[in-house]
Amino acid sequence: MSPSGTARDATRDHTHGQVRAESALAASEEQFRMLVGGVRDYAIFMLDPAGRVVTWNAGAERIKGYRADEIIGRHLSTFYTPEDLAAGKTEVELTVAARDGKYEEEGWRVRKDGTRFWANVVITALRDGSNEIRGFAKVTRDITERRESDRIKSIVDNVVDGIVTFDENGVIESCNPAGEALFGYRSEEVLGRSVRILAGAGDRTEWAAQTGPGARVREAVGRRKDGSEFPMDLAVGGFHFQGRRAFTAVARDITERRRSEEQLRFYAQELGAANAELARSNQELDDFAYIASHDLKEPLRGIHNYATFLLEDYREELDAEGRDKLATLTRLSQRMETLIDSLLEFSRVGRVELADQETDLTALVRSTLEPLQITLREGRVDVRVPVPLPVLRCDRVRVGEVFHNLITNAIKYNDRPDKWVEIGTRDPGPAGGPPVLYVRDNGIGIPEKHHAVVFRIFKRLHGRDKFGGGTGAGLTIVKKIVERHGGRVWVESAPGEGATFLFTLAPGGGP
Repeated sequence: MSPSGTARDATRDHTHGQVRAESALAASEEQFRMLVGGVRDYAIFMLDPAGRVVTWNAGAERIKGYRADEIIGRHLSTFYTPEDLAAGKTEVELTVAARDGKYEEEGWRVRKDGTRFWANVVITALRDGSNEIRGFAKVTRDITERRESDRIKSIVDNVVDGIVTFDENGVIESCNPAGEALFGYRSEEVLGRSVRILAGAGDRTEWAAQTGPGARVREAVGRRKDGSEFPMDLAVGGFHFQGRRAFTAVARDITERRRSEEQLRFYAQELGAANAELARSNQELDDFAYIASHDLKEPLRGIHNYATFLLEDYREELDAEGRDKLATLTRLSQRMETLIDSLLEFSRVGRVELADQETDLTALVRSTLEPLQITLREGRVDVRVPVPLPVLRCDRVRVGEVFHNLITNAIKYNDRPDKWVEIGTRDPGPAGGPPVLYVRDNGIGIPEKHHAVVFRIFKRLHGRDKFGGGTGAGLTIVKKIVERHGGRVWVESAPGEGATFLFTLAPGGGP
């Protein structure tokens, strides 16, 4: 064969081989396109260098909702949220993919119908032999369900209650870390086993039978790996998952709560007995105070009268020392009589039946002030009632005592030259309630530490002796009358800033 024939044969063979290779490549590419086109779990498509869609597979149509003829030629920004578009995210992704060869992330994407799904996205740069960008391959996977599952698992793993899931046959499928700590098993030790291993020997109720609307909580008995049992709150809820029925049990150890409840019950019967004894003692004290005061009053009045008689009728026959002693006896007996009157009044307040009368409190305050006019003038006290007081149902006489005691206190403990007393009503506030009445002054005030003790019987505060002796029962009587009306009384004050005594005559109101 001539050299030229040999050359022609070689050229022909090379050409035939190239054709066969190209045919094989075309067939391979067609097979690849068929393979990619048939994938339904992944959206796999091509982008041109500008980011426009040039191919579209079945998975992309299923995940994103667009047919190929609807999306080819449109920019990949079609699939992004307004927030990502405003941040220029599509440009960033293509730039990074072109620079690094690949870009991968998870984030929200938007379907044709506007709904969002959580996607895992991989963008790969495609280059030719000259290393020029020819386009991009993009693979998107919908992992919304996995993300939600991971989120729920994270929540379940971090809650303080034991959570166990099991199927309709009672076979355990999961146990969170709190459940492991509660029952003493590692998760892998209980998976596939019956949920009955977690129930106490005395608790024969099927956990699945406890399901119902709202997954009600009941008390049950749990059993640990070591065989020990403990009381627990148990709530079981049923749900459907992947076409089957499953259950979630939430358990909480209530050993400490049970112990606290037992202690509480013990201290309560104890507290009840103590309260009954205290009430009995209080009643006996009231009875004693009433009887003792009544029986003391008569001989004391006799002592006072005889001392006064001797001082007045035999003054000339007495020397200075005798007159001083009789004067002291008269003064002390008078003081004792005042104390006994206060004690009698205190006892009487708890005994008498309260009247229920419609009472104009403005008129009541006016009548209370009438016998005090001389004291007010001599002390130069300005009494103010800035607005009309309400009309209430109460015991007119007893509430008059409340105003009298508070007003005389306000007058007494004030050493200012410009004394004033204000009687008014305060808005009960947004919570509503009965009217809040008050008596305010610009006197010496009361330290906060004494706000509660001023209402105790015969309690007199240190440093007030210079204002004259008092029985210490006035504010106690105020408190008792107010509380018998169902109300409450309190004080707002600070040293040197005067005092405001506030009270209600019905339940509600107050600080």
